[in-house]
Amino acid sequence: MEKFTLSKGPLSLKLLVTMALLGIGITYLVLALHVFIDTSFKVSVIKDAYSTMDWTELVDHTHKYFPYYGIYIFAFTLFIFVLGTSYSEWVKCLAVIIPNCLIVLDIGSMWAIRFINADIFSWGLFMAGNFLAACFFILFVLTIYDIWMRRNSITV
Repeated sequence: MEKFTLSKGPLSLKLLVTMALLGIGITYLVLALHVFIDTSFKVSVIKDAYSTMDWTELVDHTHKYFPYYGIYIFAFTLFIFVLGTSYSEWVKCLAVIIPNCLIVLDIGSMWAIRFINADIFSWGLFMAGNFLAACFFILFVLTIYDIWMRRNSITV
């Protein structure tokens, strides 16, 4: 039996997945805007903001950001990528592992800024956030390419 890929699916399914990915992308942009409003994407502002938060504020931020990253953005995107594209298993495994590690680093850094080392972990938070954005963009492009442009069944 041949493996199902979205590129071989009906037009309505391709459109549904594409629109879902666009909606997730817009959600990500709104989240990025929210982070920009809070931090101006500056490490010094990140350090100042998170080093003064008490644990209840950190719980609130964790509760706010984890569902966005872990569920709304990456879980749905990764389900589509892993279950619907024709990329090789090792590419899919990397796509699952890397963003999830970055999410842990991102959220863990918020806590570590306050309780371990603000100088080091404010950079960790900054870098993890940027790498998460790059991961989403790469997953988005690879998935759209596989759905709409890939013509053969050769896997990478």
